[in-house]
Amino acid sequence: MGRAQQLSFKERKWNDFFPVKELHGVIPITETSDLFYWLFPSRNDPDNDPLVIWLTGGPGCSSELAIFFENGPMEIKGGQVKINPYSWNTKANLLFVDQPIGTGFSKAGKGELPKNEEEVAEHFGIFIGTFLKQFPEYIERRVFITGESYAGHYIPHIANYLSAAEFRAAGFNLIGIAIGNGWVDPYNQFPGYASFGFNNRLISRHTKVLVDIGVKFCQLLLRFEVPKLKLTVCDYVQGLVQKFSLKPNFNVYDVRRTCDYPPLCYDMSEIYSYVSRRDVREALGVADREWSACNPDVY
Repeated sequence: MGRAQQLSFKERKWNDFFPVKELHGVIPITETSDLFYWLFPSRNDPDNDPLVIWLTGGPGCSSELAIFFENGPMEIKGGQVKINPYSWNTKANLLFVDQPIGTGFSKAGKGELPKNEEEVAEHFGIFIGTFLKQFPEYIERRVFITGESYAGHYIPHIANYLSAAEFRAAGFNLIGIAIGNGWVDPYNQFPGYASFGFNNRLISRHTKVLVDIGVKFCQLLLRFEVPKLKLTVCDYVQGLVQKFSLKPNFNVYDVRRTCDYPPLCYDMSEIYSYVSRRDVREALGVADREWSACNPDVY
C-alpha cells in the first residue's frame, strides 16, 4: 500500500470526548472474541514519530492501568481526568492493547481464552493485520513493542511471531522491544525471592531456608511442566515471602512502602469509578461490557 493512500494526522478525525486526542475500537480475533485498543497520536510529529505498542502484564491486567496511572497521556486526580505531561506519546504514537482476549474491555468467547503464548502471539498477529488495514499510515512506520511484568512472556513471543516474512511484507516494521520489570523466566527468577526478601529484611533467616526448599520443588515442577501443581507450589513460595496475607506488610512493587490497598497495593478506586460511568463507556463504544483491572480467568 503506497504512501499516497495513507492518511496524515490532520486528515484523521480524532475523538474529543477525552482531554487528549484519541482513537479506539475493537478488532475481531474470532467470531466471538476481540481485542480492545486505544491509540494516542504523538504530541511531537505524529506523521513521522514511531508507533510504540504497550502491553500490561498480569496475565490478564488491563492496559487502561498504564493509560491512567503509568506512562499514558491521561491521569485521574480527584475524579478528574487531566493531561499527563510526562506521557510516552510526547515523542511517539502510543497504542495500548487489552490482551489477551478477555482482558480489560476485550471480549472472550466461551472456551476461547488462550492456553499458551503461541496462541497469544497468533491472536496478536490477527490484531496487527487488521490494525494496519484500518491505519495504513503506520505501514512501514518504525514500531517498538513494550510492556511490563508478565508482558515479559508476551513480548518475546509476539515479537518473534511478527518478525515473519508475511508481516514484514505487509509493512510491519518492528525495530525493537523493551521489557520493564519483566517476568521472563520463572525457573531462574523464583530463587531471587529468598535472597531479596532476606537481604531487605522482609523475611527471617528461618523463612529464607523454607523458601529456598520450596523453590527447589517449584523448579522441579516447572522443568517437568505440571501446570496446576506448579502454580500452587510456586505461589506458595511467593506466599512465604508475603506471609500469606491478603494484605502483605509491604508493597510488593515497592518494598520501602506498605501495601495500603491490597491486592495491587495502590488505590484503583478512581479508575473503577471513571470507567464505570455510562458516558465514558459509551464514548469508548463498550457500554455493554464489564471492566476489571485484572481478570482472574485470564490469569
